[in-house]
Amino acid sequence: MMRACHLNTCPVGVATQNPELRKKFAGKPEHVVNFMRFIAEELREVMARLGFRRLEEMVGRVDRLEVRKAVHHWKAKGLDFSNVLHQPDVGPMSAAIAASRRTMGSRSPSTSASS
Repeated sequence: MMRACHLNTCPVGVATQNPELRKKFAGKPEHVVNFMRFIAEELREVMARLGFRRLEEMVGRVDRLEVRKAVHHWKAKGLDFSNVLHQPDVGPMSAAIAASRRTMGSRSPSTSASS
């Protein structure tokens, strides 16, 4: 599998603006848009079942994840997710995500973080 879509060299023409490469895409752009809408709809359904309204609410909520103990696949043998799923004890002043927003006048995230 060639992973070069971010370089504007997508071999199947899906993720490129290059007219020559886009000719390789046999589908219609509307099909890709429709697929993304189905993904978004399914995500909203899963989020609703978990009690979330926004993606930001999900960040850092490892308490909502469940590890399947009965995964019997040779690739999964010996995997230990305890460090990934660890919920650290932090104070109420700690944020799980960067809460500051970029200002309209700044050009890069690093300039707004320093002000």
